[in-house]
This record gives sequence, C-alpha cells and structure tokens, in this order.
Amino acid sequence: MPYGANSVHSCPFCTRNIGHLSARLMGLAKAPKLIKLKYSISVIVIYYFFQIMPKLDKILDILDKELSKDVNGIKNNALWALCPVIKNYPHDDDRLMKYTKKLEAILMTQSLDQGTAINAAMALTHLGARWPDDMVPTILKDEVFSILCALMQQQFPRELEKAAIFKNLCSIVKPNARELSRDAATQLCIAAAILDVHDEELTKALKTVLRDVRSAQGGNGWSKVSQQIGNQMAYSLRKRYKLY
Repeated sequence: MPYGANSVHSCPFCTRNIGHLSARLMGLAKAPKLIKLKYSISVIVIYYFFQIMPKLDKILDILDKELSKDVNGIKNNALWALCPVIKNYPHDDDRLMKYTKKLEAILMTQSLDQGTAINAAMALTHLGARWPDDMVPTILKDEVFSILCALMQQQFPRELEKAAIFKNLCSIVKPNARELSRDAATQLCIAAAILDVHDEELTKALKTVLRDVRSAQGGNGWSKVSQQIGNQMAYSLRKRYKLY
C-alpha cells in the first residue's frame, strides 16, 4: 500500500484539490491553476492512489513533464509521486521501464540534493525489485551501484525510506551476487556495517545477501574486501551478520 494511504481522509489539501486534479486528468475542463500544483500531484497520487488508478496513464504523462523540470523541487516531488505508481502499476509493460535511463541520469547528477537522490533511488530500486532481470544491468553497474551504496551510508530523515531502498537492493543482489565487482561488494559491505536502521527483515536479508556475496567473491576476494573496509568495520560486519 502506498505511503499515507491509511490517512486518505486526513489530508485536507488533497480533499480541497482532488476535484481540480480530476478535471485536469479527465480533460473535462481546464482546472484552475493551483498555487502548489507541484505538490498537489504528488500528494494526491500518494493519498488517493487507488481512486485515481484508472487514470494512471494520464498521471504518468504529467509526471513525464514534471521530471524534465528542475525548479523549486518539482522534479523531486514528481519522483516522490512516481514511486507508488511503479510499485502498484497494474500492467507489466514498457511504460515504466522507459524511466530507467532517466532515473539513472538523475542519480548521476553532480551535487544532487539528498531528497531528490532518495526518491530517485527509491523509484529505480522499485523498478529493480519488480523487474529484476531487466534492471540488473543498470542497478549493478559499478557507477550506479556505488551511488546507491553511498546513499545507504548516509543518515536519512526517515528510516523507513532507507530500509525500503536497501531491501530492494538485497532482492536484486541476492540472485546476482556473482555479478558484483569487488569494488561494488566493498561498498555494499560498508553500507551494511554502518547501517543505522533497526529493521529485523532488512537485517535478515542482508545476512543472506552478504553470505552470497562472500561466496561469490571467493576466499581471496573476500579477504581483499575485508582489507579494503578495514579491520574494525570487518569485525563489525562479521559480528552483526554472523559471518563466521
């Protein structure tokens, strides 16, 4: 269920503006321009996702335009709205897969603010969790995977978002551990060792994934990974995930 769906009736902003957005989506009338339109689309998608599901294609048309902008957080809010669409879109077609290159490009942007990076990573890893075979070449690419792991090494405003992204990464890496380069394995180990999220499901997933990565790297490769992350972090990793 999309974030905030349980609070659908507690969002007065949505209640005031759902009619305007519906008119815009339905093409029945020119809806009055909302002062905070960049927020209204994202917030309404989050809170009213299942009500507006029949018009998802039109919503995606709007988000396509918003993602091409970079003004006053418009792109960030479009990414925020895109996440539940990717997770719950009812059709398995190419409409969502076309966002792969755009999301990769956003993540690769220099000096990207954390909020935008989090939402881009969430959207990209949701794609990866839903269509792993198609997304492995992109997400396990060294440059992309390093950025995702570096993001996992940061402190998040909301732990739930970090946990969700990391769980997505685990679901992608687990069957593809042999595809990870040594540098990528090192970055994953650092992120796991310093994880500041208390989530039993994530800890369990990381324990399994790290064992698969250790096996894929082989004894010599794993020793080199341990050397790269340093003795203290290697000890923390072994103790926390029982990698004995």
